[in-house]
Amino acid sequence: MSVQFYLDSRCNRHGENPIRASFSCKGVKWVTSMGINVNAAIWERGRITEPEAVNGSGLNGREIQQTLDSLKEGVREWERTLRRAPTVLQLQQKVRELMGREADPSSRIRPALNTFIREQAAENQWAASTVAAFRSFGRHLERFDPGVTFESFDADGIGRWLLYLRNTGMEESTVRKEFQHLRWFVGWAARKGYTTQTAVCTFKPKFKIAEKPVVFLTRDELLRLWRFSIPSGEPGARELEDVRNCFCFCAFTSLRFSDMAAARWSDIENGILYITTQKTFERLPIDLCTNARAILRRYPRGTFADDRIFPPMSNRKMNECLRRLCRLCRIDAPVTKVCRKGGRRRVDVSPKYALMGTHAARRTFICFALSNGIPPQVVMKWTGHSDYKSMKPYIDIAADTRAAAMRRLERRWEGK
Repeated sequence: MSVQFYLDSRCNRHGENPIRASFSCKGVKWVTSMGINVNAAIWERGRITEPEAVNGSGLNGREIQQTLDSLKEGVREWERTLRRAPTVLQLQQKVRELMGREADPSSRIRPALNTFIREQAAENQWAASTVAAFRSFGRHLERFDPGVTFESFDADGIGRWLLYLRNTGMEESTVRKEFQHLRWFVGWAARKGYTTQTAVCTFKPKFKIAEKPVVFLTRDELLRLWRFSIPSGEPGARELEDVRNCFCFCAFTSLRFSDMAAARWSDIENGILYITTQKTFERLPIDLCTNARAILRRYPRGTFADDRIFPPMSNRKMNECLRRLCRLCRIDAPVTKVCRKGGRRRVDVSPKYALMGTHAARRTFICFALSNGIPPQVVMKWTGHSDYKSMKPYIDIAADTRAAAMRRLERRWEGK
């Protein structure tokens, strides 16, 4: 066991530095503060040099050194009883026990979660939304149990966690996502040696999740939006015009909002828009149709900074304006959504405009292309989808495609 004591570089109001301790046991390392401050003038090579000196808390040098020596001997004696390397949590608990401190359960899981987010975000190049999702997950852990530890998540604890999430009024799909976050986090913590409690990694709860309706515009609805004349007296008419242009451009090209917002004039070569997607970092060639080129002519090059094609706008702001615009266009077909919320079945019927968002443009492109007989493999080249499974929801709703296929099959049966 390697135990080293050293002074933190920061000083308190008495001009004293905190003593920190570094422990290394069979390859497992942990650093903590001793909760004792001393003047740097009486400290040399990890030891107190003036036994009679008194710090701001009234402890003399002799008492402080005895505390350090006792801790060092205690952890070394404990190491001799170990047959294998301890976990970080076991090392923390033993040190706290020897220091006479009560275990601080809440401190065991939150620092680990912060380390997890920091490491995984760097390793997997997380988007800001993913980091925010795990920050939210951490807040739910604290509300579930302010003293939560890894040991809280045995089989019974996992059941209580799921019940807590459902009682907050979450949809079942969100409950499943939070459970997946817990499984990912605990699996990482086990590999790092923070815990040996891995019941969540083999726990298989049932989630009753109904398939969500895919909200998109039909051909007639898209053309109605495209040709709609926004009343000049409508508040924010210019902003609505920009939103309509941006949305329709995405619907005519299959772009996501993030890629449309980042598009630059320099990305266009010989009538083809080359986009390196924000989500997958894949470079895609997008053939610009007549309507897409008409939209580009509304924003001459140099209109916006950094050679950007479209006006700067947040996704949230565009969603708000898009719903207003679709309401003005009377895009109000009823859409039924069935889900479980708070553990209960719920049926909501909403006008389509209330469910519209920027991603509906991409869905509109995909559904229109499939319904007009374009093979999924070709559509995937445009959209950047990586596998057939990701296209299946769109294929399932392209009723016109199924009807056309049946008509072709009928003609084959009849020998035509």
